[in-house]
Order: sequence, then C-alpha cells, then structure tokens
Amino acid sequence: MNVLLEATKPEILSIEQPLTTSFENWGGKIDCRKYGGLCLWVIAGVNNSTGVDLRFLLDPFVQTDIGFVSADFPDLSLWTTTVPNFFKVFRYPIEGINFLTIQGKATIVGASPGKLSLFVTKSPFLMK
Repeated sequence: MNVLLEATKPEILSIEQPLTTSFENWGGKIDCRKYGGLCLWVIAGVNNSTGVDLRFLLDPFVQTDIGFVSADFPDLSLWTTTVPNFFKVFRYPIEGINFLTIQGKATIVGASPGKLSLFVTKSPFLMK
C-alpha cells in the first residue's frame, strides 16, 4: 500500500513567516483525530537567524488556547548556526492526539530575519 496515496492534501501553516525571539504559533490548530501519522514539511530561508527551534503543543480540546508540552514531542532544533536555506521533512506518530499546535522561535534574529514555511500532511497510518 502506498502511504503517499493515503495522505491528506498539504495544509499550509505558514508561508515565509519571519522568525522572532519568542515562541509564536505557526498556523492554527492541526486536527489529528482519525490519523496515525503526520509529516511536517519545512522550507527555511535561514538568513542570519540562529538557534531556531520548533515546539509542539498538544491540546485535548479544540476551543481552548491550552496547549501542553509533551515528552513524546520534544522541541525540534532546526539549526543552531547560520546554514544554507533548506527543505526537510519530519515524520511523527500522532495516534491518540486530538489537536496539535506548532510554535517557532529563534534565539538570535539576524539583521535579516530567517523565514519558515510550514506545511503538514496526515496519514491514517502510524509513522515512525
């Protein structure tokens, strides 16, 4: 069975959103119900920003701003020093998670802040 044929259409979370020095939401809540796996597609315009991290907040409810950091979803370090622009895909098991919010920040925002574009696709299959 081809997992790509079973994946959802890409959901856009952000298009070239500039980095800041505090965690900010990148898009809205991601509905993970009925899915087993999530692919996070990251397109980075690095510029001079360093120490760039993403954080995942799990939320059991849809209509709240409550989010919980979970050991199952540790912060994701995208880069620590200035690197070339890149495109990466990260896979996560999401079985049993209702909603997920992704936040991003940079430790240092350069004179020209880095920018991220984030997309997600979901699959009914558990990904590892």
